[in-house]
Amino acid sequence: MKKRIAAFILAVLMAASVMGGCAAGKVDASKYATTVIATFDGNPIYMDELNYYVRTTQYANEKAGFLESYGISRWTDEVNFYNIVVYVPGEPLREDCMSMVRQIYVMANEAEKAGISLSVEETANINAAVNEFLAGDEALVAAVNLSADRLNEIYTRNALANKMYAKYSEGIDTTVTDEEALQYDVSYLAIGPATITNLEIADLTPEKLANEIADAVNGGETLEKALEGYSDLKGTAVTMGNGDYSNMFGPAAEALEVGKAAAVESSSNEDTFYVVVRDSDYNEEATASKKAELEAEKISTAFAEDYPEWEAAYVFEPDHKKIEGLVVDEPIYDKAADAEG
Repeated sequence: MKKRIAAFILAVLMAASVMGGCAAGKVDASKYATTVIATFDGNPIYMDELNYYVRTTQYANEKAGFLESYGISRWTDEVNFYNIVVYVPGEPLREDCMSMVRQIYVMANEAEKAGISLSVEETANINAAVNEFLAGDEALVAAVNLSADRLNEIYTRNALANKMYAKYSEGIDTTVTDEEALQYDVSYLAIGPATITNLEIADLTPEKLANEIADAVNGGETLEKALEGYSDLKGTAVTMGNGDYSNMFGPAAEALEVGKAAAVESSSNEDTFYVVVRDSDYNEEATASKKAELEAEKISTAFAEDYPEWEAAYVFEPDHKKIEGLVVDEPIYDKAADAEG
């Protein structure tokens, strides 16, 4: 099974899920706390801990509208929507969360070996997070069904894993040059046959219109001004860096001076043209954000290479049949109730 190196978070995990089949041997929720689904160096891991991660993921999916985005409007007895997750096609959600739980145990144990512990302030933050969770959506709290002490134990292990990851990160070279992170502002619009049809202008083609608009901008007009004569045409503002939008208008945008425009034929659709305008040479906020993103990527890449050695130092024995007993066949998040409350 392909493993996903999880980002350690104390908050709810975000993921997307779609349809799959129902698991057999469903375990009653009242037995989660006593059902051993794996051992870690001989120590038991119980289903209630896995259930926490599975249910918070499920809840996040529902609240974010992922089910709706896939055209799923209701639950049925025949379909279990949480058997497959979109970001790792075909991999069961339970197994994905189980892999993450394993990683948390590894990192928390590595933290203990490294002498890492939680400060008084961090412990207080965990207590506050537990209380906040228990005071949250009653449906989610009921689905998770954990006491404050058990939640505190899970959150503490997660926090130690986070601290170990942070300690590991300190030793990684995260140097990112300004050129690598550079982001600038661009505006663009796509013009296709449907655009021309809607404008109802004789002898007009996507190429001709794109060139007319680009010429107007290059003549000194703003894109908004150049579009005034064409009803419903609007540009879209984006930030980008060199190499972005490579299959659209990216190369043309890279070559433009600020305030200049170009008409670019789509590389994937010869009937479509883009008008692209270079609005700036530098966006400070977007560049800083990109630099942080690239730095994080360097850490996660190094971690993906180094983590397997840590994992191999521990004996992990999952009971897949029991894990399959954790079945998700009912929704948690109630959109209507949330809107009312």
